Amino acid sequence: MDGPRVGALLLAVCLVVGSAGVPLASGATASTTATTEATGAPHGGLHIDFTTSLTPERPGEVGVVAAFEVPDGVTSLTAEVPQGVEVTDTDGFRQRAPREYEWTRTTDSPSLTYRLPVNETVTRGREGAETSGFLYVDTGDWALLKPPQLGVIYSGTGGREPIRRSHSVDGPGVAGESLLFVGPVETTAREVAGQRLRLAVPEAADLRASRADVLDSLAGVARTTTLGPADDEVLAIAAPTDGVAYGSTGLQRGSSAFWVRDVQRLDGPENVWVHEYVHTRQTSRPTDATRWSYEGMADYYAVTRALRAGQINYTQYRRHLDVGARERYADVTLAEPDTWRGTGANYWKGALAFAAIDRRIRIESDGAATLQDAIRRAQDRAGGGRLDQSTLLGSIEAVGGSDSRDLARRLTETDAAAETWTRSEHARVFGGLAAIDYRFGRFAVRGPYRNTSVDRPPTLVPGERLVVDATAENTGDAAGEFTATLRLGDRAADTRSGSLEAGASTPLSWTVPVRTTGERSLRLGEATRSVAVREPATPRVSDLRVPGRLAVGERAEFAAVVANPADRPADGTVALTVGERTLTERPVRLAPGESTTLTATTSVERAAAYTVAAGDRSATLRVRDPTPTPTSNPGGGSGAGGPTRTATGGDRPTTAGDGRTDGEGDGDGTTARNGDETDTPTPLTPSGASGDGFGLATTLAGLAAVALLCSRLR
Repeated sequence: MDGPRVGALLLAVCLVVGSAGVPLASGATASTTATTEATGAPHGGLHIDFTTSLTPERPGEVGVVAAFEVPDGVTSLTAEVPQGVEVTDTDGFRQRAPREYEWTRTTDSPSLTYRLPVNETVTRGREGAETSGFLYVDTGDWALLKPPQLGVIYSGTGGREPIRRSHSVDGPGVAGESLLFVGPVETTAREVAGQRLRLAVPEAADLRASRADVLDSLAGVARTTTLGPADDEVLAIAAPTDGVAYGSTGLQRGSSAFWVRDVQRLDGPENVWVHEYVHTRQTSRPTDATRWSYEGMADYYAVTRALRAGQINYTQYRRHLDVGARERYADVTLAEPDTWRGTGANYWKGALAFAAIDRRIRIESDGAATLQDAIRRAQDRAGGGRLDQSTLLGSIEAVGGSDSRDLARRLTETDAAAETWTRSEHARVFGGLAAIDYRFGRFAVRGPYRNTSVDRPPTLVPGERLVVDATAENTGDAAGEFTATLRLGDRAADTRSGSLEAGASTPLSWTVPVRTTGERSLRLGEATRSVAVREPATPRVSDLRVPGRLAVGERAEFAAVVANPADRPADGTVALTVGERTLTERPVRLAPGESTTLTATTSVERAAAYTVAAGDRSATLRVRDPTPTPTSNPGGGSGAGGPTRTATGGDRPTTAGDGRTDGEGDGDGTTARNGDETDTPTPLTPSGASGDGFGLATTLAGLAAVALLCSRLR
């Protein structure tokens, strides 16, 4: 018989992952190298560092390098890659089976390089109304994914040590223990109640709410949630939605990370950011009988937080809970998943059940206990394991009483649905409520066209700014917080928050840039106004003034009155032309009802008919030769120099306001009376004519007449 063996043989089998998956979130509805490392593990064991990188030429995949640090005493090591992975390089490993790679012991720092498929979809909803979308996705430019994993088996001598793992991103990105975003991203952090909240907003995301507002919302629920312990850090990723359809509005994975679509709102009963955060405080895993509680609990605390934060009023709160009592859920028994799977009843009817149980606990304990006390006790009893129906009901009874347990059993083990209660009944049990009412005041319009104050928003054009003044008033019976989000269409302009004593009010103000056209609703709480945004109108020429009569060489003034009869600003270019010559051309911007006058002065050197035009108005200008006028000598005969000719002056100008009046007149040089610079065009020739003008022809004709007269006198 062999003697005792020196040392101990250790066989360790480990699946290296970030964290175990958890049920999905609501189906109603992610610049520096980032690193994360599992905490609490000794540093003497096997260490695997996963580095993830984008592969733009292969969308749907990322590149992964799994670098091992093998400690002394390990004698064998085998790594198993996931299904669908393509290994592209090895160092210190040789392939033993289609997915298995064995350590060659030629280096203590072996590595595997492989391509990892990322895209993962889910189909949700009832038969005939299913929707599909991504849970994890790689676009080539960025990727939102679960951390890479490997199956690892190793053996050796010495003491048993846990496997350590760490995750990093090659290039810009952010790495959590259970979620990664690879690509350009900006992170913002806030310390709240001993917990670090990290918000990651990718460059590809268009966050509907501001970063500060999202962190405020998360901070509020972090401070008030006591149903389970808080992790040292929580990572929240805003998932880009441009070109990507997701299968959920948000997804929490592991104990300290989640993503939420970038388009999700904060100012409603379904605050997905709060919903996913609540999941991070749920430490136990449900059984079939308690599976409903996972989503029902998160939904209840999300709507409750929205009410307490002043993001919704009690009417909205009650309306949200009442959904759980609708006919479509009448046959649902929460403790029997087969009766509600795919219907969403675990959210809606589950939230209503928790609201009623919370109210009964508060009544029966005379305000000494709440539902959070019961959930915290139940999770403690589960010890991170399964939370069964017996533990849940027992914890409710322990903090509330037998009536609370009986109600919880009836609402979960039968198809009974709770009834909601009035605002005054709610206040008696849950404490007084602030009731924040919002009302609009006056509006102002600022921008390049006008600066004016009005009672209601006028028709706007892109480039203007709408200044919104409003008032928040607490008409409730208790002091409370308010979060006022002004929304133009489906976009949040900005948020104002604060607190108000009962009966107090405070002014609020926003300046909203207007960028795109369309009909939108401006909303603040339940107050609404319609806002129309259109392209600028075209300036119209309302009057055209031309000389009544004009002789060659005379100077004359031309004028165009430009007006804006539209209900919005006008923007365009107006030209004043005579024949083919442009006298003046100016950009014109006019507020509604405003007008301006463009003027120009010029001379004409040829007799002809000219078309004078501006905008859609036109008139005909007739220019004639100077009329000869004989001059008498003192003796009654003609002077030795023959007759002279004097050009007659032009008559009064003729207005061609309707665009149809002909006229004759004079001119040279231009003036823009709306403040623009003066143009001085060259003398005009008639449309279609050529040559140097009428001056030479007129002189030659005069000389010929003088010669003829002289020959007769001889």
